[in-house]
Amino acid sequence: MCDSPATSLAACAADDCIRLFLRRHAKRQWCSTRCGDRARVARHYARLRAAE
Repeated sequence: MCDSPATSLAACAADDCIRLFLRRHAKRQWCSTRCGDRARVARHYARLRAAE
Protein backbone atom coordinates (compact mmCIF):
# COMPACT_ATOMS: atom_id res chain seq x y z
CA MET A 1 0.00 0.00 0.00
CA CYS A 2 1.39 3.35 -0.90
CA ASP A 3 1.01 6.31 1.42
CA SER A 4 -0.39 9.32 -0.33
CA PRO A 5 -0.89 12.75 1.21
CA ALA A 6 -4.67 12.31 0.83
CA THR A 7 -4.73 9.22 3.07
CA SER A 8 -4.17 9.42 6.80
CA LEU A 9 -4.98 7.37 9.88
CA ALA A 10 -7.75 8.89 12.02
CA ALA A 11 -9.82 7.98 15.06
CA CYS A 12 -13.58 7.66 14.73
CA ALA A 13 -15.40 10.77 16.00
CA ALA A 14 -18.24 8.78 17.58
CA ASP A 15 -18.18 8.99 21.39
CA ASP A 16 -18.39 5.26 22.07
CA CYS A 17 -16.22 4.00 19.17
CA ILE A 18 -12.53 3.17 19.55
CA ARG A 19 -11.83 2.24 15.92
CA LEU A 20 -9.26 3.79 13.62
CA PHE A 21 -9.80 4.19 9.90
CA LEU A 22 -7.98 5.44 6.82
CA ARG A 23 -9.25 8.89 6.03
CA ARG A 24 -9.37 9.19 2.25
CA HIS A 25 -11.47 12.34 2.26
CA ALA A 26 -10.82 15.39 4.43
CA LYS A 27 -14.41 15.61 5.71
CA ARG A 28 -14.74 11.97 6.77
CA GLN A 29 -15.21 11.71 10.53
CA TRP A 30 -16.52 8.21 11.25
CA CYS A 31 -15.20 4.71 10.63
CA SER A 32 -18.52 3.53 9.18
CA THR A 33 -21.93 4.83 8.21
CA ARG A 34 -23.30 3.07 11.29
CA CYS A 35 -21.14 5.21 13.61
CA GLY A 36 -22.04 8.33 11.65
CA ASP A 37 -25.75 7.58 11.89
CA ARG A 38 -25.55 6.98 15.65
CA ALA A 39 -23.58 10.20 16.19
CA ARG A 40 -26.04 12.28 14.13
CA VAL A 41 -29.06 10.80 15.93
CA ALA A 42 -27.46 11.44 19.33
CA ARG A 43 -26.72 15.04 18.31
CA HIS A 44 -30.33 15.47 17.15
CA TYR A 45 -31.81 14.17 20.41
CA ALA A 46 -29.40 16.32 22.43
CA ARG A 47 -30.67 19.41 20.57
CA LEU A 48 -34.29 18.37 21.24
CA ARG A 49 -33.61 17.92 24.96
CA ALA A 50 -31.82 21.27 25.15
CA ALA A 51 -34.77 23.04 23.50
CA GLU A 52 -37.23 21.76 26.11
